[in-house]
Parts: sequence; structure tokens; C-alpha cells
Amino acid sequence: MDLLVDHPFYYLGNLILGTYLEFARGLNHWALVSSATDQKIILLARSVGIEQFTFVRDEAAKDVRLEAAQIIAQLEGLTGHELRCRFLGLNVNGLPVGDLLYDTYLRETRQATRHEVDDDLRADVALMLNYYALSDRLLQDEEVGAAFVEHLVYLRFGVLVRLAAAQGVVIYARYGGEGMRIHRRLGLESASDVMTRIIPGHIDRALTEEGEAAIRTAEKTLHRRMGGSGDEFEFLNGEGYSPARGKISTKELSQSMGLGSDRPKGLLMLHAFPDANHFFPGLLFDVFFNDWYLQTLEAVRDQPEIDWLVKLRPNSWPIAATIWSWRREPMRSRVMWRIFMWSLKV
Repeated sequence: MDLLVDHPFYYLGNLILGTYLEFARGLNHWALVSSATDQKIILLARSVGIEQFTFVRDEAAKDVRLEAAQIIAQLEGLTGHELRCRFLGLNVNGLPVGDLLYDTYLRETRQATRHEVDDDLRADVALMLNYYALSDRLLQDEEVGAAFVEHLVYLRFGVLVRLAAAQGVVIYARYGGEGMRIHRRLGLESASDVMTRIIPGHIDRALTEEGEAAIRTAEKTLHRRMGGSGDEFEFLNGEGYSPARGKISTKELSQSMGLGSDRPKGLLMLHAFPDANHFFPGLLFDVFFNDWYLQTLEAVRDQPEIDWLVKLRPNSWPIAATIWSWRREPMRSRVMWRIFMWSLKV
């Protein structure tokens, strides 16, 4: 049972799911907790009868394995695209872990991409091997019937998930939303894929069978989500959807940013770079910052008839610096750029 995230939505949800599986499948509980100092989580787990714990962060930070130096040596001296390709392809005993390493690095450093090897990357390589060794030991020492986790991504979750799935363990993965939405994953490929994938054929079928009703439903859903009511993450993002959060009209926004009312407006919502960008097989772009992001800016600045507004993720300050640096270059067209931040905190 994964109790690594100190947020009620996650740890209470997994405690409920674990209790259900105890009755439904007769499974005994074993809790993964970040540290022995997390007394709140430990006491909550004990309240439902859990007495077996592994303190993941404490264990993973104990030492550095010799194999870490070997992997880092493969990366040293590489830069740019060559470096990114090399560590995206990393594996440990055949288990693919490169994307988990990359996304962990980006999230922890709040960077958009990686250009060279640094101490943060070296530390993450050492942690990756420690997570692998810890997960492997748990799976070897115990007869594991199922793993129920809060996330499938990042090193501290993904290594255990993939190693367990490769050995035939059933993975129960939860994700945000009202109530308990759970995916049951079988096998390594399934455990290494996204939670929800929109298939074009499903859209075509909905339009064929439902027609205008499907379009009206989609528009209603979009307005509801953008307005902050009924959104699948409203229980996590209380600040973003707080009634106290200010709201302004389109006209007021245009006036506040000096935009002409007679010109069309275009909104560019940049990708949430610190999230797990690489946990998506078959992406159009290997690197969002270097490929998708910069190519998109190149495309839109050649459209002088539109006022472009660029919406950044609130913790994407390196991206803001890049935009302002790029903006100072000679413009090939008259485009009015404005950058604004939503008060949504994630």
C-alpha cells in the first residue's frame, strides 16, 4: 500500500482501497511510508490494522551503489539531444526507467529540459538504483498479491510499479477525481502507459451516434471545468477554485492588458512542464521544451492579426524567462505579446 503522498485525498483513498482488498481478496497490508518521522501517516495506517511498514525515503537515502557511478559515467560529457536520448533509454536489468528518471529530475528541479549532467541528475541516478533495490527486495521477500499506488510516474512510485508488474503483480492505480476512480493494470506495458487515452474512433462514434448532443455536452463540460465547478481536480486545487478567487470578464482582461477590442485573441496554454511529460508512449515530440514549445512560438509569431496571450503554469518561472528573452529578438510580424498567470496553484 502506497502512503507516500502527504495529502488526505491520496492516503485516505488508499487506506479505503486497501481495506476493501483485505475483505475481498484476503490480502494482508504492508504500507510504504516516506519516513519513520511521518507519525500522522503511521498512526492512520495502524488505525486500520497495519503494522508492517517500509520507510522508503529513509531506505533510499542510506547509501550510493557502485552501479550508480557506472550509469553516470555513460552520461558524463553528453549534452543536449544526445544526453536526453541516452537517459530516456536507460534501463535497470532490462526494466525501462529512463522516462521516470527524466521526469523526476524535471519536477524536482523545476526545469523544462536537461542540457547537461549536473549534481541533481547524479543524485537522481543514485536514488533510482536504490528504489530498484528496495522494490526488488520487497518483491523477493514477500508474496505480493497486489500493489495499490497513488501514482504510476516518477522514480519513487514508478520503479516499484514496473518491477511488480513485470513479475505478474496486479497494479491498482488511482487518480484524481470525485469518488474513487481506479485502474487495474496487468503487465509492464499496461503499467507504463497513461491513465486515460482518448481514441479518435471513440470521438467519431460519439459524433455519429449523438451528433449535436455530443457537441453541446462537450461545450458544457468545457465551460464547467474552466469555471471551476465539477472539475475532476477541484478537491485537490482548493486555492484555484476558491470562491474568493477573483474573476474578470474578457473585456476587463483585454483592457487590463492593453489589447484592442477589435482584434482576435489567441490563447496559448503551455504544457505543464514539471509534470511527467515522458510518461506517454507515442508522443509527437520527444522533448516538449525544445520541440513543441519553441516550434509553437515560432508558428504563432508569424500571425500578426492575432493578439497572443501565453498562459504559463504557475511554477514555470524558467519558461517565463525564456519567453522574455525570446521576445527581445527582432519580430517578423507585429504581434502583441502578453503573459499572464492564473491563480490556479497545483
